[in-house]
Amino acid sequence: MAANRACVWFIDATPYLNEEWLPTSNPYEWQAKPGSEAEGNPASIRSA
Repeated sequence: MAANRACVWFIDATPYLNEEWLPTSNPYEWQAKPGSEAEGNPASIRSA
């Protein structure tokens, strides 16, 4: 049985700035910076 997890959405108020994100080895994916509002959310990896 899968664990029941609450969904928390991060709504990026500045979608054209990447200040909450760090690049990864894949140029189309970004990971949330530690301490940012995006960190810890289920969608903490952003795909372009």
